[in-house]
Amino acid sequence: MVNGRCVRDGYLAPAEIETWESFHDQHAQPEHVRGVLRSDLAGKKLTNALTGQPVTVDAVAERNEGAALEQKLILPKRVGAMCQHRFERLLLHGENAPHQKTIVFCASDHHADLVTNQLNKLYAARGAKRTASVACRASHSSAWPRMTANP
Repeated sequence: MVNGRCVRDGYLAPAEIETWESFHDQHAQPEHVRGVLRSDLAGKKLTNALTGQPVTVDAVAERNEGAALEQKLILPKRVGAMCQHRFERLLLHGENAPHQKTIVFCASDHHADLVTNQLNKLYAARGAKRTASVACRASHSSAWPRMTANP
């Protein structure tokens, strides 16, 4: 895509892919190395990602892979913190305006809905007219289940 004709001809800006590490509760090791332990989730609001029902810490596996956590559990504060970080990065790269086209990969359709809603709240709080676009790709599938579009 970067070397494609549309970029060379000036029709599209080159894509910038940004990734970052997740550090659950500011642990020294990132989640992809350490995982998220059951003890890390004590005292947090947990919801089953598929049913929406509350989950007790006792029902959670002892060690959870960080990247797959949102496929099983929803932690509202975690979604909020990740969206806040993403929004701040948009402001940083957009000269204090969050109007770049962005694709956010989510763990499931439900997770994408939560991320979209949270990003829309951040746009609204800033007075931005645009709503968030979140493309959702489930990690177990190569298909794109849905994309919500900017109005």
